[in-house]
Amino acid sequence: MTSIGSVLDTFGHGIDPNDFATQLEQAMRARTAADHRALSTHDQEVLAAVGVPAADLTRTPARSVVEEAARLLEANSQALAVAEAAAALGRTAGRVRGAIADGSLFGVKVGRTWLLPTWQLGESGPLPHLRKVIGAIPAGTSAATVERVMTQPTDELFIDGAPVSPRQWLLAGQPPAPVVALIGQLYAW
Repeated sequence: MTSIGSVLDTFGHGIDPNDFATQLEQAMRARTAADHRALSTHDQEVLAAVGVPAADLTRTPARSVVEEAARLLEANSQALAVAEAAAALGRTAGRVRGAIADGSLFGVKVGRTWLLPTWQLGESGPLPHLRKVIGAIPAGTSAATVERVMTQPTDELFIDGAPVSPRQWLLAGQPPAPVVALIGQLYAW
């Protein structure tokens, strides 16, 4: 039988199972704080309009724990550990940790391990204006929400008549103000 520890060794950058359990608990507490059964139809429509999957609004608690664990494991496995990010950026691990601390890179701490979501990196380094984007992220916003907002096309940003994601917008050399406004309004509704 496979253990959580062996799965994390294979797919989770060697994150300690207890640290992963803490990460999962925090994610579940954030999800259950807004119980879908307490939401009106209008509220559910608003949540769906800002990117919350409709299925998330009707899940049973036991199923959502398994799905959240799978989502966290996937996100963790796709992120870069500090050493990997350092190699990709041509920096030392210390400089990468410093960039996380000063807000010029976005990091997620799982136990003692820092993970860097790949949405923030382009072929030649961090996204243009990344520090401004990170500075606009409301406190308490999950890394999954930030990733979804940064990577999904939105009807608020267009290049050549087509909707693009904030990530694509910034990579195309567009000004950061619309992305900063979009990120800053995540919980304004």
